[in-house]
Amino acid sequence: MVPEIFIRMVGIFSSRLITFLTSLYIASLLSEGEWGRISLIMNYFTIFLVFAGNFFPRAITTYTAQNIPNTSNSNSALIIGNRIVLIASAVTIVCGIIFIKFANPISDTRSESLLLLLLLMVSVPVLSQNIICYFQGLGKVGLMTILELVRSITTSAIIIFGVKSINESLTGWTYGKSLGILLTLFILIIVYYGNRVGNIFKWKYSDIQLYDKLKKYFYWGLLGAVFSIAIRNIDVIIISNTFHNDARTGLFKLSILFFTAFGLFGQSITSALHHRIAALADNLPALKLFTFKMKLITIPIYCLVALILFIYSANITTFIFGDKYIELGAILKIILIASIFQIYTFINGGVWAGIGNMKMNSQFFSISSIIYIIVLIFFINKFDFHLFPYALLISSIFAAVYSEYLFRKLLKV
Repeated sequence: MVPEIFIRMVGIFSSRLITFLTSLYIASLLSEGEWGRISLIMNYFTIFLVFAGNFFPRAITTYTAQNIPNTSNSNSALIIGNRIVLIASAVTIVCGIIFIKFANPISDTRSESLLLLLLLMVSVPVLSQNIICYFQGLGKVGLMTILELVRSITTSAIIIFGVKSINESLTGWTYGKSLGILLTLFILIIVYYGNRVGNIFKWKYSDIQLYDKLKKYFYWGLLGAVFSIAIRNIDVIIISNTFHNDARTGLFKLSILFFTAFGLFGQSITSALHHRIAALADNLPALKLFTFKMKLITIPIYCLVALILFIYSANITTFIFGDKYIELGAILKIILIASIFQIYTFINGGVWAGIGNMKMNSQFFSISSIIYIIVLIFFINKFDFHLFPYALLISSIFAAVYSEYLFRKLLKV
């Protein structure tokens, strides 16, 4: 068990680190304005992904781990989950096209056309993650870890190639993103059929109980994701519409990317232990002890890492970006402090997701994300732009306290 957990943790961390480093590399290649425009497209696409079900793959892991011995090929969690995702994606595409055409969210015709192209691909990343999480639910940790790395490397390589080979950077990024995620899904489908005889798009199901569980998970997951992921991702849009400055939009997006990357440590641990957490869903005392051990080990380790990064933050940003984004070093110092509270929050959230308690997950992330946006709007209107990291710090402290309250309420401690 321990070697598998370690492999899974390292694999997730490496996979997401590759994606993060790819974004940094692209930002270093482009001007501040070009990166700012790409940042805006990225956030709109992320919001569309919410409605397509990008929160859903963990349900595949949970219910495959809990139910796979009792289900056949035709009614597995993966097959039913794919049906739900494709229906949600179709609705998202139709509504998204209407929104883009009539609301004109980006004041640039070319950018809106590229956003429409990405919108048509909205189901692809979710279906890919469903397959990866399906193998995790089966306990094939090594295979699913390799698949995550293949996905990150393939997509990142094609995006970089697109940006460097096409003169118009936004076009190159969009084409590279689209081709990368399509190729990844093709590879994953081949692997699926190579490891299991079944039909990944077969809609018949006989396990009504499992189908009802997944629909309930999707309902609460969508509600929570709309009020968390979607709301959180309007931060870049707010900055863009407030300051009308692509360079500031790009700087803000880079700061958020670093903040998200700092949370990879906690996310990697809970994702690696997701299968084990799911198995403790009906044993709350054991789950309480297991979670306490996770926090006891991970929080001090991360604090040490954060201290080292805090000391060398200016050197790191200068090494990556040269004389661009000079303000980023000072911003990262505040974000690093906020990330300690974020790690604590991610551990609690990972436990709720692991046991399938999407109602509590949705409640927490909805409230914490709304608080973040309110505090952010207050700071950028009341103070200087460069004080926005304090909004992250304040909202992260609130989130950590609130998550602990809900966690204790769940486990009755």
